[in-house]
Amino acid sequence: MIEFKMLIGGEMCGAARGATNKVTDPSTEEAFATVPRANAEDVKRACEAARAAFDEGDWPRMAQKERMRLLLELADRLDARSPVCRFARPR
Repeated sequence: MIEFKMLIGGEMCGAARGATNKVTDPSTEEAFATVPRANAEDVKRACEAARAAFDEGDWPRMAQKERMRLLLELADRLDARSPVCRFARPR
């Protein structure tokens, strides 16, 4: 079974209270993964980490072209990992 984590503050982590949900394939009704069941504490941690990354990180001072390059690179990496989802974008 695949166990997914959350990315908060640059670290992969589970939910603060350790709760998870099973993900079920609707065609077979079999569980194939678990995902963290985030609560308000997890959302607060994620929001604080995002705010700190924006305030203290490189992103707001980065040129628009560089931000675009990084976002397109992220989309390419997501495309490579998922045979189902493809991002539509100009080339």
